[in-house]
Amino acid sequence: MGRARTLLVFGAATALLAACTNSPPATTITPAGYVPWLRLPEQGQFVSAPENTAPPGPPVAIPAGTPACAASQLEAKSGWQGAAAGNADTPIVFRNRGASRCFIEGYPDVTVLDRRGAVLAHAKGSTARGTYFDSWPVVPVLMEPGTPAFPADVFPNVASMPSLQGEAFMNMSWYNCRQPQAASLVLAMPGAGGRLTTPYAFRGFVSPACGNPGVIADGLYRGPISPAGYPAPSGYVFSNVSVSLQVPAGAHLGYGLTYYVTLTNHDLGVYPLEPCADYHEILDKALIKTYQLNCLPIRRLAPGGSATFQMKYSIPASMEGGTHVLSWVLMDGRVSQNSATVTIEID
Repeated sequence: MGRARTLLVFGAATALLAACTNSPPATTITPAGYVPWLRLPEQGQFVSAPENTAPPGPPVAIPAGTPACAASQLEAKSGWQGAAAGNADTPIVFRNRGASRCFIEGYPDVTVLDRRGAVLAHAKGSTARGTYFDSWPVVPVLMEPGTPAFPADVFPNVASMPSLQGEAFMNMSWYNCRQPQAASLVLAMPGAGGRLTTPYAFRGFVSPACGNPGVIADGLYRGPISPAGYPAPSGYVFSNVSVSLQVPAGAHLGYGLTYYVTLTNHDLGVYPLEPCADYHEILDKALIKTYQLNCLPIRRLAPGGSATFQMKYSIPASMEGGTHVLSWVLMDGRVSQNSATVTIEID
């Protein structure tokens, strides 16, 4: 699993409220020069590809004059369903069934349908991009004609099977707490390549956040189309950025908790905060909520620089008091340390 994809996704969620109104006397902290918290909705994407590293080229060069693939010359098949750390993957494999080579590049729009043709999930445009599982960056993928027909059973590992060279794959994660049964996928191929339909006999995967009021645990995410038969490239130069938390020593059930997250750039180069990444708040291995970081007031961190961001959480009165573990995870694969954890007493 690539380091840029090392995320934490945990079980049941507690309710998160936007405003922290009344608070009893308690220990507070107020760092100077912090960025105030805003309720910014999550963007559903994982920030990847370090800015100071040129993305690798495709494993096979695209000959001059090669046309983009049309959906009519492609065939797609679901590979298998795998899971890791609470994340699900049902990769889609593509082959060229035409008579001449072509290339594909980018992210298809994806629609999951049931057997009656009703839409169960949809991922479109620039949203819902990126999954927990390793993919290539966006590169053109050469699709060779005459590759072997798809096997009747599932693929064991499309990313590294040399026999699949000349084909492509796309990681895809679909979560739905009700676990409806899907029947097919409709893929709108990049570059106005047309619509490609393929069987998809899977149920929605149960997210660890399912069953918790106020938490959206359903969603469809996809990676870019990647060259099959080649492992995802490694060797990125990550920005040496760390995360630290400042949290009051104690908090109270039913009241607001204000705490602070500091990002520090220990690197010799500038760390760009844009695009503003999402972040997870986690309490006792339970996902509280995901928001987008309010990074626009501080768009870049110079070498040695740091920025502190205010966070607000309303502690449910119904939860059990005692010692709890609060974690904060930045959804940014460019940094060397994207999370921090502290212990807090709640009474």
